[in-house]
Amino acid sequence: MTATNTIYNRLLYRLKNRHLILLDGIQRHGTLTRTAFELGISQPAATRRLAELESLLEAQLFVRAGNRLEPTLLGKLALTRAQLLLQELAKWGQEIDAIQAGHGARLHIGVVQYIPADFLKDILKTMRERHNIVCTLTRATSGQLGMALLNHHIDCAIGRTVSELTNPAFVQELLYTERPALIAHPQLAHRLARSLPNWKNLAKMNWILPPSATPIGAAVSEVFIRAQTTPPVPVLETTSLDVIASMLSEDTDLLSIVPEFLAHEMASRGQIGIVNWQLDWSFPPISIIRRRQELSQAADELLVDVVRELSLRLAERNVN
Repeated sequence: MTATNTIYNRLLYRLKNRHLILLDGIQRHGTLTRTAFELGISQPAATRRLAELESLLEAQLFVRAGNRLEPTLLGKLALTRAQLLLQELAKWGQEIDAIQAGHGARLHIGVVQYIPADFLKDILKTMRERHNIVCTLTRATSGQLGMALLNHHIDCAIGRTVSELTNPAFVQELLYTERPALIAHPQLAHRLARSLPNWKNLAKMNWILPPSATPIGAAVSEVFIRAQTTPPVPVLETTSLDVIASMLSEDTDLLSIVPEFLAHEMASRGQIGIVNWQLDWSFPPISIIRRRQELSQAADELLVDVVRELSLRLAERNVN
């Protein structure tokens, strides 16, 4: 039997949930005193529990730095693995609750801003009605979703490809591309549409834009740079469609740019006007991203099938 197998057997038969909970407390508090207080045990008991874990692993996990515990290399590994195991236990509990409540399973989906509301509604509705699977939805940037996916906080992400998502641990599938649309107060939109796009003139106007660090923000900056002009400094950086719509509806000097799908949704509610230009570039495409895993999760596969089906409908609707 190899040393690795011996360690595996010790982990399999001797590692307890109390060890994981102790590591979680140490990671959050940095001291055994505060961890013991939170767990409702004495500090000597917490010390014995840590010694038990270090004996199991035959390794020192922490060194003292003043009144704090600093993890060794193996300590950092233990903290990371403990977090992942606790998250899997939490997910297991949620799945049990979902099944006992009469549902097939529960999935936690992360999505970026600027995804059409009807598209998301149809995904959630189809998963519930067709497969009896309930979903939890979290909105964040593509970068934040990449970290959440890596740390097992979500099961999959619908977002744009950024460096945090180009990871060998992930599997990506392209869903659809998005054309941009310029939006503004209806009066300004009508006035701008009388002439052809001139990005040098547009750079002098007042803009609401996504943060430049986001994929869409970077794409917009690139358009101005290609036009050999400095990108505008926005009066506001936000991805909140409610805020954008509210400000544009009240200010005849403000501009913004969003995916065409969303521009039509917003215009249909009478909030904004669309500048009638056909822009010759696209935003970074939308993909569904999952962790690469040896064991395929049935609920994940069902979600991918539904998202793939609805993405085709969305793309066809956009063409028509």
